[in-house]
Amino acid sequence: MGLSLVTFVYNTMKPRLNNQKSKYWLPTILSEVKHPQDPQKKALVPLEVPEWELGELSGETGNGVGNTIASVWWFLLLSAFDKQKKNHNDWPKNLDDFTGRRDAGAPQPKLKLSKVKVHGLPNIAVGELTDLVSTGNGGYKGAIPIIVAAYETGPWQKKIEIEGEYTLTQSVVAADDPKNDKRDPLPPTEKDPVPGLQNYQWPKELVEGTGKAVILVTGLQLRAEVEIFVTGKKTERKPRVNVVSVSLAPQTGPTFDLDEKRLTINKGKTITEKTMQSWKKLAANAFRSQDARKELTSKLVQNLNAADIKTSFSDAATEQLGKALDGVLGAVAEGQLPSKDTYVPPGEGPVERYLFDRIRASLADPKSPFYPPAVTFSVKDPALDPAKIKQIDLGPQKIDDELDFSSVVVNAVTISAIPNVEIPSADAKMVTGGIEATLRFGTIADEREVTYYENGEPKTKKVPKAPLTLKGDIVLTFRNSGDKMTGKITIKVPKPSVLCGLSAGGPDADQLVITVNKLDLVLKADEYDVIVEMGDLFQEAIKKLFNSTDVKEKILTGVKDQMQKSKGKVANGLSQAARSVIGQRLTQ
Repeated sequence: MGLSLVTFVYNTMKPRLNNQKSKYWLPTILSEVKHPQDPQKKALVPLEVPEWELGELSGETGNGVGNTIASVWWFLLLSAFDKQKKNHNDWPKNLDDFTGRRDAGAPQPKLKLSKVKVHGLPNIAVGELTDLVSTGNGGYKGAIPIIVAAYETGPWQKKIEIEGEYTLTQSVVAADDPKNDKRDPLPPTEKDPVPGLQNYQWPKELVEGTGKAVILVTGLQLRAEVEIFVTGKKTERKPRVNVVSVSLAPQTGPTFDLDEKRLTINKGKTITEKTMQSWKKLAANAFRSQDARKELTSKLVQNLNAADIKTSFSDAATEQLGKALDGVLGAVAEGQLPSKDTYVPPGEGPVERYLFDRIRASLADPKSPFYPPAVTFSVKDPALDPAKIKQIDLGPQKIDDELDFSSVVVNAVTISAIPNVEIPSADAKMVTGGIEATLRFGTIADEREVTYYENGEPKTKKVPKAPLTLKGDIVLTFRNSGDKMTGKITIKVPKPSVLCGLSAGGPDADQLVITVNKLDLVLKADEYDVIVEMGDLFQEAIKKLFNSTDVKEKILTGVKDQMQKSKGKVANGLSQAARSVIGQRLTQ
C-alpha cells in the first residue's frame, strides 16, 4: 500500500497546488515562506544573494568582448598620452611601437553580479510524482517536476527576473606591436616609454565596467527530489517532507533575455560619453554569452539548493501537508495520537502506520467529519438514517396445529438509531490491503450534535438516542384459507456491533472508490426481544412465535443477508460521501 498511498496523497494535492482558486495554490504558499535565519524576512520574495561570480566568458563572444575593451582602453590611453606628452620631453612622439591587447596571462573577460535579486520564483506549478522508492528510514523518496513562471495572473508573469549590479572586467596590456602579426592576446611589454602617465597603468591594467542589469528568464524547468518520513515516537509522531535537492530538469534549458531598456553603465575612467554606448553593447553581449547563461542557470540552481532555502521549502511543504491532514481528518491534540493496538501488515511502514493512526483518531473524534455518526448522516444512497429493508421473509411457520401459516414476512423494515455508533481506536486495525473496524452501536449516551456534509455543504444534526431499533409490518398468510393477519413488530437491540472491513482505491481522493469487504452483524438470537402489536386474539401466540429461537434466527439471517446484498450500495454511498467531504474540507 505504501507507494500507492503516497502517490494517492500527492495526486490529491497536486491539482489543488496548481489551482489558482485553491488555498494550497503554490505561488501564494511560497510567497509567504519565511527565511529560516530571519523569520521577519520572506525567503523567496525576492530571493536575495550577495554575489554571483559568473566567471570567464569564453569562445567567440568572450574574445570579442575582451578585444573591444582592450581597443577602447588603448584608444583612451593614446588620447591621454597626446594630452600629457607636452609636459614630458623624455616621451616618444608616438606609441606606434605598442598596441593594446588582451592580457595573455588573463585573456578572458569576467562577469560578476552583486546584490542579486531573483523575482518571481514562487510562481511555480508541479507535475507528476515520479521515481518513487522506499528509503532506509521507513519513508519514501521521489522526484517532482517544477515549472517556473507557470502563471500570468495578478503580480505573476511568464518569466522570472534576475536583477543586480554587474561588474565586467578585462585584464588589458600595452604590448609590443607585432605589426602584421595577428597574435592575440599578448603579454605586456617590458618597456616603459611613458613613465608617469597619469590615470593609466602601464603596461597592464584591469579595466572595469559597472552598472545595473535585469535578465528575463523563461522556460526554466526544475526537478525537486523530495522525501517523506515520520519523525518522533508514539503519540508525538509527525510527518515530515524534506526537499533533498533541486536540479535543472533533464533535457531542458532556460532562455535568457537581457532587458536592454533597464541596462545601465556607470561613468568611469574608461567609460565616457564617447565610449558609453560601446560599453553598453559589451555588457549586453556579455550577458548573452553562452558562458553567462550557463553560469546564471548554475548559480540559480545552486542557490535553490542552499541549505537554508531547502529548509524553507521543506518547512513549507511539511506545514501544508499537516494543514491538509488536519483539514480533512481533523487536528489531533498534542500527545493524543493513537499509538497502541496497531498491527502493521508486512510491507507497511511508519508512514502507513502514521496515516492509519490519524484515521483512527479521526474516527474517534466527535469533531471530525469521519466520526461514524457524521458519516452515517452523510451517506444518502442508500440512506442509513434510517436504513430500510423492503422485506424479510421468515418462510412458513406453524403454531401448534391451530395456526398454520404458508408465509410470514416482515415488510417496510426500518432500522433507526444507526448514527448512534462509534469506533474506539482500539477497535480499528490495519490489515493487508485496507482496514478493519468494529462498529459499536448504542454507545453514545448524550444527544450530541455533529457536523456532517450533504452535497458538499456542512450541516448539523443530533445523534439519535439508543438503542438500535428495528420496526416493520408483519403479514401472516394462513395456509388453507389464504387469509392474512397483519401487525407490527419492534425490536430494540441494546448494543450490537458490526465487523466492517474496508479498502480504498483510485488515483486520488477526487476519484476515491471505497470497497466494503466485510459487513458482519455480531448479534445472537437471545440478545434481543421482539415486541408484537397485533390487536388480535392471537397476539400472545404471535409474540411467542416471533420470540422463538428459530424465528429470531431467521430475522437475524434476513438482516445479515440484506447487509451483504447492500455492501456494494453502501460502498458507493461511502465513496460519494468521502469524496464530498475531502473535497469540501480541502476547499475550506
